[in-house]
Amino acid sequence: MKESGSLNSRNIDKKAATPRYVVVGNAPSSGSTLLGDLLDSTPLTVCGPELGVWCNPYLYQSPGRHFFDGFFRRHPSSSLYQPFNSMNRSRLHHYALDSGEFRAAFGAINDSKAFPLEFGGRFAAFRGRASAIWCEKTPENIQYARRFLDSFSDGYFVHLVRNPLYVADSLFRRGYSMGVSVFSWLFEVSNLHDLTHDRLITLRYEDLVDQPFETIGQLVGKVTGRRVTPDEVERAYEANEYRQAVSKKQVKGWRIRRHGMVIDGNRHQVNDVVRAAFSAAADYRISDYWSKAYGLPALSFREALRYFGYEIPARQRSDIFGHSVHKAFTLSDRMRFLKKHWFFSQARKSGFSKSMTWPVALSDSSVRDHGSQARSIRNPDKRLKL
Repeated sequence: MKESGSLNSRNIDKKAATPRYVVVGNAPSSGSTLLGDLLDSTPLTVCGPELGVWCNPYLYQSPGRHFFDGFFRRHPSSSLYQPFNSMNRSRLHHYALDSGEFRAAFGAINDSKAFPLEFGGRFAAFRGRASAIWCEKTPENIQYARRFLDSFSDGYFVHLVRNPLYVADSLFRRGYSMGVSVFSWLFEVSNLHDLTHDRLITLRYEDLVDQPFETIGQLVGKVTGRRVTPDEVERAYEANEYRQAVSKKQVKGWRIRRHGMVIDGNRHQVNDVVRAAFSAAADYRISDYWSKAYGLPALSFREALRYFGYEIPARQRSDIFGHSVHKAFTLSDRMRFLKKHWFFSQARKSGFSKSMTWPVALSDSSVRDHGSQARSIRNPDKRLKL
């Protein structure tokens, strides 16, 4: 349900008892670097570069297997654009640490719940804001949102969502294949489909770039219960030398290249080939194989668009996918899928066939005699706003 304001949320009337950290997750190319820049520009919050510490499944497991070991391992990812998740140790220096110091400072912690408090507190002190809330933004965090909310009661999860047409266009310009570019958004947002939680906040990219400083003020106020004015955020954002250094806008295909600029990345002409492929993609859903392997719903693109409030594209006459959508994925994509699912099968002894690794299938609404019916949405407009 669309209401006035810039911040979407779902049933977040109750606040975390003692919010100590904020975790941000999203599909790739959704504007999380801008969000990180802004979250680091208030007196109440700090945000470093993508580190991936929350992409450690050991953090969410019951005691007995030391969570710290997971920071130095690769973990299978449900995403299409990268096969594994792991901590980005090359960025520890932005947190005033190296790998040895990281081990020395946190390796002896036995309780996974204590780790984010210790790590966030140390980082906030390094930034000169000892009582600030630590915000960590890594797109792949979205794959662990449910486990985070179930396991950690001291934090919020912020989902940044962007119109998938522009996500696809950005990824394609960055050099990803058509299949990965078009379908990545669906596979990431499916992790949050039908999830309602007191500490889940959904923030639309379109609202963020429309009113960036007001939106951050509302978001921080919701989490902390304290007021931050838009003017405070704007002044700190423009003078934030730390984020200028750690979030250089150098990714191929990005339209915003300089810190201090807030530009709506959706205000440009989308490549006609991408637009046609996006229209064709609306007829597909997450395959049964991928759904079973990663616990994702067999969600259709149309359902996801409807659920997150984006326009369903008009059907176009296009041979971009035709009857062989797999041609939209390159040979290197196919080899990556095989490799990652071979790893998954060996590690989990799941018994999946390596010949069944295709991530998408035609939805039931498109081909009535194909596969099982995609799951329907319950209350697709079940969204509240501040």
